[in-house]
Amino acid sequence: MDRKDIALVLLTAFLLLLTGVLISAFQLWSLSGNYTVPWFCSAVGIGLCLISISSLLTQSPPSSIPIRRVTVVVIGSSIAIGIGMIIDGFVYTNAYDWVTSIGEWFAFTLILIVMFWLPRIRSKNNPD
Repeated sequence: MDRKDIALVLLTAFLLLLTGVLISAFQLWSLSGNYTVPWFCSAVGIGLCLISISSLLTQSPPSSIPIRRVTVVVIGSSIAIGIGMIIDGFVYTNAYDWVTSIGEWFAFTLILIVMFWLPRIRSKNNPD
């Protein structure tokens, strides 16, 4: 993965984050869609940033990032986000938001796992 590829992935991540903000600001979907679609765009955008940074730091394409590094990134990100949600939960929210926060934390971790796993499937099926 060269610098041009990384720049394109980061641009895609930025556009996903921007899309999430625009959908939320202009209420472009239904009530539940206005919450879910921006969240999903943000989660995928953050995942793309993490994959790009991991690829850049390990000097390898996304399909060849060592499993040990992937594990550190996924678990580290999951712990950091979980701690942030716990702190925000105590400071800003009420008890009803805990279920949503736990669901978002779990879903974000799952999205990260899938995003790091997808390039490996592609490289095994298509070695070119």
